[in-house]
Amino acid sequence: MARSNLHLHSMLVHSVVALLPMAAVAWILNASGVALGRLDPRLWDAMVGVCLFTVTLVIVPSVITGIGERNHKYARWHSTHKLKLALSVAMIAMILAELSTLLLGEPSAAKTLGFGAMVVGVNNAIGFGLSVLGLKITLGRQSWGRTSYIPDMSRKPPIDILEVNAVRSMEVPKIIDPGAEETAK
Repeated sequence: MARSNLHLHSMLVHSVVALLPMAAVAWILNASGVALGRLDPRLWDAMVGVCLFTVTLVIVPSVITGIGERNHKYARWHSTHKLKLALSVAMIAMILAELSTLLLGEPSAAKTLGFGAMVVGVNNAIGFGLSVLGLKITLGRQSWGRTSYIPDMSRKPPIDILEVNAVRSMEVPKIIDPGAEETAK
């Protein structure tokens, strides 16, 4: 049976990572009263709501698919997985609190500095943390420190890969005659 290579988790989280900064920029533009041409500054208010609502629709399935992919690929829950799950739950709680402020609170509540700190600062900090942990899980060792990689030309003595492979460039290419293969069958 053929196995699908569709990675639903990574497809979903990319939209969350894109929408969080969009909501932050929209909140900043709304709080600043910026108008683009004939576009009313209320557009930014609506954009914050649309971004947060869309994140709400996407984040729960992205957490569920992340757990499913994790259970499929790894034998146990590493600390990175546990931290990522905790940050995901925190993100869901934050987004729901922000949406309830937008939908149930006073219209001016969405313009307060506290709400802005959540949308601009906390959401993006959690999103950045989730991205870093996701990359660490996906790509393996991720750190700020130096890696053990040394470029060939920095070695002592330097290695010129063109020189090493010059011998192979003189090899006669293998010629395959597709017509001969057909008649051999």
